[in-house]
Amino acid sequence: MGIVYLLCELGSNPESYKIGITKDNPEKRVKQLQTGCSNEILILKTFNSEFYRKIESVLHKEYKRYSSTGGTEWFILPNDIVLRFEERCSQLHQMFTTLQKSGNPFFR
Repeated sequence: MGIVYLLCELGSNPESYKIGITKDNPEKRVKQLQTGCSNEILILKTFNSEFYRKIESVLHKEYKRYSSTGGTEWFILPNDIVLRFEERCSQLHQMFTTLQKSGNPFFR
């Protein structure tokens, strides 16, 4: 099991969001990121899943057009994506669960 998280860098203009994963407490990750950032970083949303790596990968690909200059995990996201983050994670989790249960030979 792992956690997919959505973080927000407050005070950035425009606001930047980080989509990442951890097997640990997301608060620890925030502390690591906070040391190199003058703006406050908050955890907005989290989602627990055994497919956390796959979910993160899909989200990064889906939102690539919103990438910021902060690297491949930082995005300038529209409000609707932020608001539906957990819903999208849940949809992906269900899709991966179905693929796993179906015995799909291409799913690992």
